[in-house]
Amino acid sequence: MTQNPYQSPAADPTQPLKPTIICPFCGYHECRSPQWTIWGGVIGPKLLHHSVCQRCDRGFNRKTGRSNLAWIIAIQVIGFVLGLVFAAILFVAR
Repeated sequence: MTQNPYQSPAADPTQPLKPTIICPFCGYHECRSPQWTIWGGVIGPKLLHHSVCQRCDRGFNRKTGRSNLAWIIAIQVIGFVLGLVFAAILFVAR
């Protein structure tokens, strides 16, 4: 019996198709990476490697397993300060 050289390799059914992210707070294995958040828009979740658990609905950094709250607050404060500086520059330039 000859093998077809053009046949695609068979996938191992015991291996998961994608790596699962486990919630560090409740241990649930189904977490999603949001595409958009109110605090970071489109780019924020990607910068912070943010994931959200489907069971306990808590957000965390999928690389470290820690909360992203401090970084989220820092992003908001920096954005607010930059907005104030920009508004002050526009006001002075008038």
